[in-house]
Amino acid sequence: MWSSWWRSGWPQPWHVRVHRQRTGRHLRSAEGGFAIDRGLPLDRRARLGMAGARGAAGLSAIHDLGAARAGEMVEALPGTNVMARRTFIPTLVAEHPPTEHLLVTAALGLVHDPSGGRPEPPATPNLTGDLL
Repeated sequence: MWSSWWRSGWPQPWHVRVHRQRTGRHLRSAEGGFAIDRGLPLDRRARLGMAGARGAAGLSAIHDLGAARAGEMVEALPGTNVMARRTFIPTLVAEHPPTEHLLVTAALGLVHDPSGGRPEPPATPNLTGDLL
């Protein structure tokens, strides 16, 4: 069973996602951020807990706020995005043994970032107080 919640009012411009995963079998998950045009020069980064890219097309990042999932930059097939012909998708991947897992993510997508900075990802939400 997969359950998802979304709550407005968490720090903008980040999109915070919370998924509770209950499984009786081994799973591999991949959670993607916002696609970014790879036809333009980009500074790409992927490491444990985050993946992202910045360039003339804007900024796209995804951060794991809970478990330590691996960051990857997925090269999407051409024509899979209506805004850009070829894109990268910042993605978090992990292996999950049979049990219950709580996945908490913050995703960010900005078309233009004039400051050259990046807003810090929000803190991990209080999942009992913020969601119930």
